[in-house]
Amino acid sequence: MTKTQTVQSLPEVLDALEALADDSGDVSLGAILDGVGARGYGPLMVVLSVFLVPPFGAVPGIPAIVGLLLVALGVQMLLPGRGLWVPARLRRLTFGAEVLQQTAERARPTAEWLDRILAPRLPALSGGPVIVRLVALVLIPTGATMMVIGFVPFLPLALGLHVVLLGLGILARNGVLVLLGFASLLPEILLALWLAG
Repeated sequence: MTKTQTVQSLPEVLDALEALADDSGDVSLGAILDGVGARGYGPLMVVLSVFLVPPFGAVPGIPAIVGLLLVALGVQMLLPGRGLWVPARLRRLTFGAEVLQQTAERARPTAEWLDRILAPRLPALSGGPVIVRLVALVLIPTGATMMVIGFVPFLPLALGLHVVLLGLGILARNGVLVLLGFASLLPEILLALWLAG
């Protein structure tokens, strides 16, 4: 089963995050990436987007780290089989378990609601090689933008909209969401220019 074919529910992805937080007082970024990344591209994209939601997303430096990870994920999607490369120093970065749990708890009501309404639609548009490469080509500049201007309040959250839509589409095998993710790029670019200007 390929990463684009691995289907997990959104609550299960949050369960995995909370399980990591329950294991110790601090959770390393490497543990998060290993635990969630093994479930496929979609869940990892969704989790990276969740990191942009306050209180987690309000921590200085988090948007830049998420941006770097999005670039790395995009490269991995273009060059499958290489694994997600993240600098060892970054993998050792730790977060308080309480902050991780609060973020997961804040995202859970939305995740459970989405899980009830999401169903496979136009699955051919949610995970073929062409789609995966197109998503990768979106993630790389998105991540680079977050790294450069992620300090602007709410800009990373705005830039994360298409990432979460694309991730949800891959996760749920829902091509309609993937198309919405691509379609949301233009208004996001306009909003980003407005917030940055």
